[in-house]
Amino acid sequence: MDSLSSFMNDGQSQVFKIARAAQAVSRAQEVFDELYPGVAAHVRVISLKDDVLRVAAPASAVISDIQLRGVDIKRLLNERVSPFSVSRIVCLAKADSIG
Repeated sequence: MDSLSSFMNDGQSQVFKIARAAQAVSRAQEVFDELYPGVAAHVRVISLKDDVLRVAAPASAVISDIQLRGVDIKRLLNERVSPFSVSRIVCLAKADSIG
Protein backbone atom coordinates (compact mmCIF):
# COMPACT_ATOMS: atom_id res chain seq x y z
CA MET A 1 0.00 0.00 0.00
CA ASP A 2 2.92 2.34 0.65
CA SER A 3 4.05 2.07 -2.96
CA LEU A 4 0.54 2.94 -4.21
CA SER A 5 0.39 5.91 -1.87
CA SER A 6 3.83 7.03 -3.00
CA PHE A 7 2.82 6.66 -6.66
CA MET A 8 -0.32 8.73 -6.09
CA ASN A 9 1.64 11.45 -4.27
CA ASP A 10 4.20 11.57 -7.09
CA GLY A 11 1.39 11.82 -9.63
CA GLN A 12 -0.27 14.66 -7.73
CA SER A 13 3.06 16.43 -7.45
CA GLN A 14 3.56 16.21 -11.22
CA VAL A 15 0.05 17.51 -11.87
CA PHE A 16 0.69 20.51 -9.61
CA LYS A 17 4.02 21.22 -11.34
CA ILE A 18 2.35 21.12 -14.75
CA ALA A 19 -0.49 23.34 -13.57
CA ARG A 20 1.94 25.90 -12.13
CA ALA A 21 3.98 25.89 -15.34
CA ALA A 22 0.83 26.41 -17.42
CA GLN A 23 -0.18 29.28 -15.15
CA ALA A 24 3.27 30.86 -15.56
CA VAL A 25 2.99 30.66 -19.37
CA SER A 26 -0.47 32.25 -19.16
CA ARG A 27 0.88 35.08 -17.00
CA ALA A 28 3.78 35.59 -19.41
CA GLN A 29 1.27 35.82 -22.26
CA GLU A 30 -0.58 38.54 -20.32
CA VAL A 31 2.63 40.59 -20.16
CA PHE A 32 3.02 40.45 -23.94
CA ASP A 33 -0.67 41.23 -24.43
CA GLU A 34 -0.18 44.39 -22.37
CA LEU A 35 3.09 45.40 -24.04
CA TYR A 36 1.91 44.83 -27.61
CA PRO A 37 -1.86 45.45 -27.61
CA GLY A 38 -2.07 46.03 -31.36
CA VAL A 39 -0.40 42.75 -32.20
CA ALA A 40 -1.24 40.76 -29.07
CA ALA A 41 -3.19 38.18 -31.04
CA HIS A 42 -0.06 37.50 -33.07
CA VAL A 43 2.56 37.40 -30.29
CA ARG A 44 2.38 34.01 -28.58
CA VAL A 45 4.27 32.57 -25.65
CA ILE A 46 5.22 29.05 -26.64
CA SER A 47 6.98 27.72 -23.56
CA LEU A 48 8.90 28.47 -20.39
CA LYS A 49 11.49 25.85 -19.59
CA ASP A 50 14.84 26.07 -17.81
CA ASP A 51 14.44 29.86 -17.41
CA VAL A 52 14.14 30.30 -21.19
CA LEU A 53 10.93 31.84 -22.50
CA ARG A 54 10.13 31.07 -26.12
CA VAL A 55 7.92 33.57 -27.93
CA ALA A 56 6.62 33.54 -31.50
CA ALA A 57 6.10 36.92 -33.16
CA PRO A 58 5.07 37.70 -36.75
CA ALA A 59 7.07 40.83 -37.48
CA SER A 60 10.78 41.44 -37.29
CA ALA A 61 10.03 44.88 -35.79
CA VAL A 62 8.27 43.23 -32.85
CA ILE A 63 11.08 40.72 -32.43
CA SER A 64 13.65 43.55 -32.50
CA ASP A 65 11.65 45.51 -29.93
CA ILE A 66 11.42 42.49 -27.63
CA GLN A 67 15.19 42.01 -27.91
CA LEU A 68 15.88 45.73 -27.41
CA ARG A 69 13.67 45.96 -24.32
CA GLY A 70 14.66 42.51 -23.07
CA VAL A 71 15.88 43.58 -19.63
CA ASP A 72 12.68 45.49 -18.84
CA ILE A 73 10.47 42.74 -20.25
CA LYS A 74 12.32 40.10 -18.23
CA ARG A 75 11.81 42.16 -15.06
CA LEU A 76 8.05 42.32 -15.73
CA LEU A 77 7.93 38.63 -16.55
CA ASN A 78 9.82 37.63 -13.40
CA GLU A 79 7.35 39.61 -11.29
CA ARG A 80 4.45 37.72 -12.85
CA VAL A 81 5.70 34.15 -13.34
CA SER A 82 7.04 33.52 -9.84
CA PRO A 83 8.10 30.93 -8.64
CA PHE A 84 9.52 30.45 -12.13
CA SER A 85 12.02 32.87 -13.62
CA VAL A 86 13.03 34.14 -17.04
CA SER A 87 16.71 34.68 -17.73
CA ARG A 88 16.49 34.62 -21.52
CA ILE A 89 13.85 35.31 -24.18
CA VAL A 90 14.08 33.48 -27.49
CA CYS A 91 12.02 34.96 -30.31
CA LEU A 92 10.89 32.81 -33.18
CA ALA A 93 9.43 34.29 -36.36
CA LYS A 94 5.91 33.24 -37.29
CA ALA A 95 4.93 32.75 -40.91
CA ASP A 96 1.70 34.72 -40.80
CA SER A 97 1.59 38.49 -41.13
CA ILE A 98 -0.25 41.27 -39.37
CA GLY A 99 -2.83 43.06 -41.15
